[in-house]
Amino acid sequence: MPQRNITLTDELDQWIDARLATGLHSNASEFVREALRRLKRDEDREDYEHYLIASQIQSGINDLEEGRYVTLRGSDELRAHFQKRRAERFAELNLDNPE
Repeated sequence: MPQRNITLTDELDQWIDARLATGLHSNASEFVREALRRLKRDEDREDYEHYLIASQIQSGINDLEEGRYVTLRGSDELRAHFQKRRAERFAELNLDNPE
């Protein structure tokens, strides 16, 4: 297994010692490996979320460019539009619309 020599702040060193005192990790290397795995998992999840957001933005841009949108003026038109879409969705799912 490759090895690295790293320098920690006093605060991080104390944090590692405190975590080791709980007995959940047998040594500092084990703790740091787990922390890095979690960091990588979080970064991977963040990258995937950014990909999903970018995909949705591009989908919206494509819809606008191809004329797939509606223009609504005022809260009454907006409410009516969403009530209609909700009813259509309930019908697609063969559900009773509670309205």
